[in-house]
Amino acid sequence: SPSGDKNPSAGVADGNGDAERGTWHSFRTNESMSVFDWLVAHGCAGDFQAACSEVARLSGVPIPGRPRVVRETRFEIKDAPGALQAYHVRLDLADGAKRLWFEAPDGTKKLGRPVASLPLYGAEKLAGAPASRTVFLLEGERKTDALQVLAGDAVLVLGSCTGAGGLPLFGWSRSGGDLAASSHAASQS
Repeated sequence: SPSGDKNPSAGVADGNGDAERGTWHSFRTNESMSVFDWLVAHGCAGDFQAACSEVARLSGVPIPGRPRVVRETRFEIKDAPGALQAYHVRLDLADGAKRLWFEAPDGTKKLGRPVASLPLYGAEKLAGAPASRTVFLLEGERKTDALQVLAGDAVLVLGSCTGAGGLPLFGWSRSGGDLAASSHAASQS
């Protein structure tokens, strides 16, 4: 044994022999089990999760897991008359990542329609707004909300909820209270 014991009664396999690394073995009873199962069987941990935490603590190895959710935001996607069409849910995680998904108006995670068919975020602001009102079109609900706060009532700010790739570079026109993409693409330089 690594400890110099000439007749060890038990040991934990290091993966060099026939036993799988981390397997506890009793030479007295010939019983083998994982270290995690041993901790539970001998009352050192209440369950597998607790055993994992104890091994992580003893070894100084952190348990990989899901990053903690810092903020959850549910953006309401409404059509021009104001009817709820979908929710765009955003989770901001402690590691800086984000998770996004769409939900149907009843809260189910299956949208039931193509994302590209959703109205622009903020489309309900078009109803009753004068046609002369300047409209800014951005990518993303957070940017849209931030600019609307800064701009106040001076302009309307709408956003694409489909990501940067879903915001077409088209000419836009207002017709009947809706904002629609024209059929010709804008030239890119």
